Amino acid sequence: MRKIVFAVFVLSAVSVQAAPIVLVSPKDGAVISTCEPIFRWTAVRDADYYEVAVYSDANCMDKIIDSKSEHSKALDWQIPDGYLQSGEYYWRVTAYNINSRPKKSEVWSFTVRADENRKTYEKKPQRRSSFGGGGGYSITIWGG
Repeated sequence: MRKIVFAVFVLSAVSVQAAPIVLVSPKDGAVISTCEPIFRWTAVRDADYYEVAVYSDANCMDKIIDSKSEHSKALDWQIPDGYLQSGEYYWRVTAYNINSRPKKSEVWSFTVRADENRKTYEKKPQRRSSFGGGGGYSITIWGG
């Protein structure tokens, strides 16, 4: 007589919760005087890269800029000049891993108050130049 053996394997998916992303700076509710803040956060185990996003609304629907194109494992990112002006903004970080779903941080707010300390001086283009044109430029000075 022949024996037939059946084996039943039950696999259950257990979600292992990694430590959350902890935002470091700018602090929630901070008032800063630069339009080019440096965002910092803590590492998440097994993150392949991070994305920082800055929004004009608390629901994160109106994105102003993100670091998506950089695909960096760095734990800080500085926003380039030209994206922020005085006003209130919101930011969060998303950790990406190719084998799991993205993990998002909580949303923090910050306010930029830079205009009162910023003076811009512009040089008018020259009409005559030995190089065939007059290059205009501007100089921005921060201080207070």
